[in-house]
Amino acid sequence: MKKLVVLITISIVIFSSSLNAQRLEEKPILMLNSHQANLNSEDEIAIHETQNSSSIIKALQEPVLEPNINVKYYKLDLKISTPTKYLRGNVIVNAECITSNLTAVNLNFTNALSVDSVKMENTVVSFTHQLSVLSITLNRSYSNGELVSMNIFYKGVPPSSGGIVYSSHSGVPWVFSMSEPYNARLWWPCKDHPSDKADSVDMLVTVDSSYKVGSNGVLINSIINGD
Repeated sequence: MKKLVVLITISIVIFSSSLNAQRLEEKPILMLNSHQANLNSEDEIAIHETQNSSSIIKALQEPVLEPNINVKYYKLDLKISTPTKYLRGNVIVNAECITSNLTAVNLNFTNALSVDSVKMENTVVSFTHQLSVLSITLNRSYSNGELVSMNIFYKGVPPSSGGIVYSSHSGVPWVFSMSEPYNARLWWPCKDHPSDKADSVDMLVTVDSSYKVGSNGVLINSIINGD
């Protein structure tokens, strides 16, 4: 298996102009119907941006699930199996507490994937996962301005409605993410709302050595695991 370690260092400016808050994906592929097939690249870009703008406006009108934290950082460690369409993930969420006496945090996360455990400071904490909401009981009460760090382990087959998409081109399998503006929840636990923009993201992806991984950011290393 090959592990590709990708450091994502997208600034707030880039997030606000081209990516949603904690979106960690290539830009979605623009699907053209037969009436659009002869459009040039500038027309395609215009259509794409119009669709994105409408979706983001709609997403901003949705209520925020968790208003008591400001996400600062995500670290995603993903293991992707193409034949079985199976995903194993581990995400670290670092967030600033912006209220007093915070004892629980709610994150967006599909019930199509199951959570194995949640840790804080290497201690397992309790959680519930219902109706696409992951509710985590914190290890203590947090005050305004404190850093809250949660480590979430999960697995399963992502839903076919978006997020992680398993497909093929000319018979060659490929996998891509398509999450704008609020489908990141379909493949990793997060505060999935455009109003909260993470400062930075690290991504580690493990795939079969016959595949390559592409992402936003800067490639730090590529490791052959030998398994």
